[in-house]
Amino acid sequence: MPTRCLRDVALDPVAEALERAATRSRRIGLAFAGDFPLELFEAFGLHGVCLPATPRETYPQADAVLQAYTCGFVRSCAEAVLASRLPAGLVGTVSGCDAQTNLPGVLVGAGVQVPVLNLRLPIRVGTPASQRQARAALVDFCHAAARVLGVPLDPMALTQAMSRYQDVRIRLTGLFDDLANGGSALRAYEAALAARVLDPDAWMARLDAEPASPAPRDGVPILLSGSVIPSMQAVIDLVDVGCRIVADDTSTGMRSARRRFQPDPADPMDALADSLVPPEPRGPERLGDPDRPALVAMRAARAGARAAILLRQKFCDPQAFEAPSLIAALRAVGIPAVVIESDRLPGLSGRDRTVVQTLLEQETGGAA
Repeated sequence: MPTRCLRDVALDPVAEALERAATRSRRIGLAFAGDFPLELFEAFGLHGVCLPATPRETYPQADAVLQAYTCGFVRSCAEAVLASRLPAGLVGTVSGCDAQTNLPGVLVGAGVQVPVLNLRLPIRVGTPASQRQARAALVDFCHAAARVLGVPLDPMALTQAMSRYQDVRIRLTGLFDDLANGGSALRAYEAALAARVLDPDAWMARLDAEPASPAPRDGVPILLSGSVIPSMQAVIDLVDVGCRIVADDTSTGMRSARRRFQPDPADPMDALADSLVPPEPRGPERLGDPDRPALVAMRAARAGARAAILLRQKFCDPQAFEAPSLIAALRAVGIPAVVIESDRLPGLSGRDRTVVQTLLEQETGGAA
């Protein structure tokens, strides 16, 4: 099968996950959260994957067992497990989301044979206590994973995976930083989505082999904020209606890409814990720096954003609770914002397009 380009991987991540797992002769470690450290899966001999959201009108099996107010991202991941589309060996969820906290019991109750474990990271971050709590959570998760998988964690594999995934995050940070200098948003987001499915070496090879897609020369410069983006199609639609994304504050993008650990750590578990609990980068799912909205607004202003679009997964309470303060902080620096709620459509709905176009026209005097 010919190698698929990053855009194709981003648009159909399940197909790529299946191919990569087969190529590596490994089962999949499937994360249900963007801040789950895929390095842990690799240390247990699994192919680490965090499936991007795959919106669709219905999720037949997930809809039958999940509560109606479960967000589309968790629902789409659950559908992949329930439909047995992936050769999963372990599913990992993360605390901070009620749906993910309850998910292990729901999947087991539905007869799923794949073990589901929750990584209980602290809700309050940026403190000495949070580092100790994160380390304890990682150790507990690894002990539980060793029991259900029947193999111990490989410390050397963990250290190597941490380094390789950090190299990916450094490259992604460069792509997103370059947005303010005319870099391509399509290139940045397709790379970010593909990085959640491909192993790091394959991702690096494809990124280096593919020519950079040209960025639009016109369009209204915007900040894109939110949790996981609904899909690659949503980014394509935003660019099509006249957005030029110059700053990112999404879990798919910079919130994940800026995670760092110190090189050559004496204790990999300590280093991994440190990387998961700084006050920045993070989303509203964790409590840290109370000035996060002001910091986001400042970064958007420095990048030259003239408007902001806040993407929110339907039923995501942390994002909903933060939206008013983030909108106020953006307004304080002269950046108007709108909230676009995503659920089951792969791209922007007709109403969403109208909302975005109206925002852009306000900034261009009707010339968008």
